[in-house]
Order: sequence, then C-alpha cells, then structure tokens
Amino acid sequence: MSSETTRQAAIIVAVLTVCAAVLFMLSQAGTSAHASHLPASVLGVGHNDLGVEQPPLSKHTRGDPVGQTRDLSVMILRVKPSLSLPGGNVEAIVLVDYEGNEPAPTSTLRFYRSVDEVISSSDTELVSYEVTFLPLEIRKGYAYRFTAPESSGTRYYGACADAVADESTVANNCSDAATLMVAQSY
Repeated sequence: MSSETTRQAAIIVAVLTVCAAVLFMLSQAGTSAHASHLPASVLGVGHNDLGVEQPPLSKHTRGDPVGQTRDLSVMILRVKPSLSLPGGNVEAIVLVDYEGNEPAPTSTLRFYRSVDEVISSSDTELVSYEVTFLPLEIRKGYAYRFTAPESSGTRYYGACADAVADESTVANNCSDAATLMVAQSY
C-alpha cells in the first residue's frame, strides 16, 4: 500500500470512529424527543455498523448528473432499537443526500409517524428543522430521539425533505419506512 493510500485509509477510519462515537453519545443521551445533526459521511459512501461499504437503496441511486440541476433524497437508515417496551427510548436516523451542479438549496426535513409503510407529508409530523449544505457537502445524517408509544403494536417512521426550486425529481424526497415494534408490558 502506498503512503497516500495508507493516509486516506487512516482518515476514513478516524471519521468513522468519530461518527460511531457521536451515534453512541446520542443513543445514551436523555429521554426527551429532539432532532440533531450528525457528521456527514466520508465522500458520500454509506457504511454499516462495522464500517463495511453499503450500496445505496435502488430508490435513491444517483442518476446521470448530465442535465440535472438539483436533487435532494432522503434515506432511512434505521430505527433503533427496532423492538421497544412502551415508553422506551428510540432513535430514528436518516441521511439526506444532495446531488447537483448548482449550489445546494435550503430545505426543511420533517420526521413522520405513519399508519402504514408509505411515508408522506400527510402522515403525523413529529419534528422539523432546516437542512443546509455547505459547498462540496453531499450527504448529512440526522437523528430524532423520541419515546416509544405507550400502546403495543407496529409503528412506522420516516422523513421527508421539502422540494426545492428546480429539483430534478421529488420521487426520492421521502425515505422508506422503518418499523418499530412496541411490545406489551407486563
């Protein structure tokens, strides 16, 4: 391995370590519901908990940039834990991607609870906040911590980014749903 490749690998490992530490701190923090911004992932490459590169979901695969002006897409990573007791601490994490050949616009990201697996603006909004991208940023992670409902059953969570002017497609502005199973307490 060349020294440049070794240096790049060390930087990637350091960034992934910081991301893991931030996720751990967020999961250990209080019980109140709130949203927070997580560090952007390295060069827009997704990784699982072990640092292994993950391919993007087909709904969110980047297209040919020729002719595109702007595109925001929202990908749900997970709800953790996916099984909770009533009133337990839960966290929903999403990634917002920006692709475009123009400066990134400002949008609003909204977390939702849905009655089904389709996430849309007609679902129950839980929290919203501004999403901005600095030059050369292409991906940001956001987390929303909340308390599991008091009644047992299956719940669906996701997020949507508001469309921006001249967006090339809005079909990927909402994430897929993540499932939370709330167990009966005895």
